[in-house]
Amino acid sequence: MVGAYEALILGTSTWGDGELQDDWYDGIKVLKGMDLKDKVIALFGCGDSESYGDTFCDGMGILYEDLKDSGCRFVGAVSDADYTYSSSVSVIDGKFVGLAIDDMNESDKTERRIASWTDLLKAELA
Repeated sequence: MVGAYEALILGTSTWGDGELQDDWYDGIKVLKGMDLKDKVIALFGCGDSESYGDTFCDGMGILYEDLKDSGCRFVGAVSDADYTYSSSVSVIDGKFVGLAIDDMNESDKTERRIASWTDLLKAELA
């Protein structure tokens, strides 16, 4: 089914101590078995930077790690400058690999972050 699409937007929350959401384990196996060469993938992740600041949005980073060698192209990386957290595997060179959302502690920033991210995606996909 992925073959019919040029771009995918994939999202997950982070569970436990930085684990991928359970229902993604079968999904990631399916995706890894598909031809993702030349596909465009945007990621978003939900996390709790206050209670789990050392694994903030790690689930999104796990998706990235699982798919980064598939031949796809990732879009939508977001600077981590506006976030408060201590560590995340979803950050590479000062940017989250996608949109990180902390609606638990920073709900006042969620709407702006989503709007900025969708504008970024539109520009990167144009």
